[in-house]
Amino acid sequence: MNKDYQPLKEMNKYFNRPYLTTTYKPVLLKSFLHAGLRKNQGFEKQQQHLFKTEEGLYISLDYIAACFVSINWPIYSKYRLKQVTNKGVTLGIYNVFDQHNFNLRRRPKYNKEVFNDIIKILKKDVLYRLRKTCYIYEFVSEQGKIFKLPQKLKSTDFTPIKHNLKYLLLPIDVFNYLKNHYSLINTALNYQMAKFIETCNHAPKICTKVGENPNRKNLNSNQIRKLLELQDKSCFYCGSAISKDNSDADHFIPWSFVLETDVFNIVQTCQHCNRSKNDQLPDRDYFTRLQSRNTSDDFLDVFEIEEKKAEDKNRILEIYFNDCSLYFESGWGIS
Repeated sequence: MNKDYQPLKEMNKYFNRPYLTTTYKPVLLKSFLHAGLRKNQGFEKQQQHLFKTEEGLYISLDYIAACFVSINWPIYSKYRLKQVTNKGVTLGIYNVFDQHNFNLRRRPKYNKEVFNDIIKILKKDVLYRLRKTCYIYEFVSEQGKIFKLPQKLKSTDFTPIKHNLKYLLLPIDVFNYLKNHYSLINTALNYQMAKFIETCNHAPKICTKVGENPNRKNLNSNQIRKLLELQDKSCFYCGSAISKDNSDADHFIPWSFVLETDVFNIVQTCQHCNRSKNDQLPDRDYFTRLQSRNTSDDFLDVFEIEEKKAEDKNRILEIYFNDCSLYFESGWGIS
């Protein structure tokens, strides 16, 4: 191609921009990182979607669409975080998920209709705008032709070729740079995404949610035993008899919202109630009971907690309870 690429300079230029209007650009860059490490959706096993030559790494738009789904899936479905543009418009990929009734309760698999709609979003302006900002890739047709476009790209340069666009090409020096600096760039992109998503949401630990696969911790067996005894070995919600072997430790305010396991937010339940509640937020009456339990003498004595700490925790839980109702289905209870 006889072009000199300067990935460090271009990445610095990208990160020095003052603000984002969506998360599309960082997600596109994260797609390049994933491609460099061959990690996504099994596509790395399909030669037509991801292959390397002397010129660099060819990445199909289908592969990039798969990355957009896998990166946005937990943000949209698991953590229920909103993404709204500076014009107050919901992110287009969310509309695609809603339109297709995409089942995001489970890790999504290949869905051609969804991917085609995401590719339309990419072709509309995402691919052009990132390339305009950050000169680290080229456009390639379905027939393998590399479009010879100027470094200072204009929309009039991109419009004629976007309908025949099939691949993006990361030149070999760009590919090596991204691969060698994966952790640093990925962390910076996660932070950039979290910073934008914070402007749209009142939710805790957004940086952790945007990062990949946060660990979910459990109470230890001694803490579970103490909770069971405090509840007289009965389900917190329905009151049925339970034991250590047939009960579950339930995050009263869903773990997907608080992203922590704290005894102040845990109740022991029968397995039926836990499955029925799932990621729903219980009715306010249950929450009042939880707060009373957290400041009761029995609870404070068993867990050796000072009263002031319990009161502080309850204040935090009150904020979480109110904020969580904005994102998760609320008002769950035993009918």
